Amino acid sequence: MGNFPNLGERITWSCNHSNSGVLVVDGNSFGFQIAREINWLHGPQYHSFQYYVEQHYSYLIRTGKRIIVVFDGALPKYKVSERLSRNQERVDKIHELLKEATAAVVDPGSQSLAASILPPFAVPIVIETVKKLGVEYIIAKEEADSVIAGLAKKYNGYVLSQDSDFYVYDIPGFIPLDSINFK
Repeated sequence: MGNFPNLGERITWSCNHSNSGVLVVDGNSFGFQIAREINWLHGPQYHSFQYYVEQHYSYLIRTGKRIIVVFDGALPKYKVSERLSRNQERVDKIHELLKEATAAVVDPGSQSLAASILPPFAVPIVIETVKKLGVEYIIAKEEADSVIAGLAKKYNGYVLSQDSDFYVYDIPGFIPLDSINFK
């Protein structure tokens, strides 16, 4: 039998963790995870979002690891119907959020619906912030998952993402974003 990871095992990882010299970051997933920390109820809070992006990436930079951020590129044709379906779900969520807001039902601190809607310029802000910080980044031709996994394998690095698909990739390590306390 092969040596398979125990998915229930929790490993504590800190800034000085030395198992790998490379962190391969799923840029889109990371941006979405950061966006969940902001109350978007009253519209895009891009300045706050950029601040949080800088803070989170500064934390990663302090690890001393090589950081490679990979962003999704163009949508492959076979994913168009899935994207349209997700976009319709977003429109429905926005509609529901607006109904609740106009009915004064929404608690201003509520993140339920507002946190699930990523504003349109969020990913470009992440890209520009990463560039400004001097972090290495790549924009994949299509979806980034296979590029991320390939880089992690090539450099014996860890993948940092919220995408559970990485549990099935043959990579040295996977760190779910929600398992990291950036504060």
